[in-house]
Amino acid sequence: IVLIAIAFAAGVFARTALGGRTFAKLEGAVLARVPVYTVFRQTIGDMAGSSALMSSGEATKVVLVRLDDMTVIGFQIERRADGLTVVFLPGAPSALSGSVALVDHDRVTPIDLTPTDIMDRMRRLGSGLGNIAGGRAG
Repeated sequence: IVLIAIAFAAGVFARTALGGRTFAKLEGAVLARVPVYTVFRQTIGDMAGSSALMSSGEATKVVLVRLDDMTVIGFQIERRADGLTVVFLPGAPSALSGSVALVDHDRVTPIDLTPTDIMDRMRRLGSGLGNIAGGRAG
């Protein structure tokens, strides 16, 4: 219980202006010198930002992308004037890692699912995506 109380107090202190400045100094003086910490911090920041972008659904459309011999699920990131669409192709079980592809507009079909739906199904290795037809999964 004492350890939990100390952790709670440290968290409350870190949210104050003085706590923020103290942590920034500590991070710059000590933690930034540890290579593993800087990589870990960047990775966590990237994952948090990616997760927020994907779950917001504002700028992210879920699409089916027709490739040569298969169709994959992706997130439309940008539709360019030159006829190409930038698509993020999520991996499984983590939809936050994957590939980015440039594909012709005519290979991209929007579907009626949210990024959160896709992320949930990717965590389950695609379970529930087998019925995608006409843009709906059952």
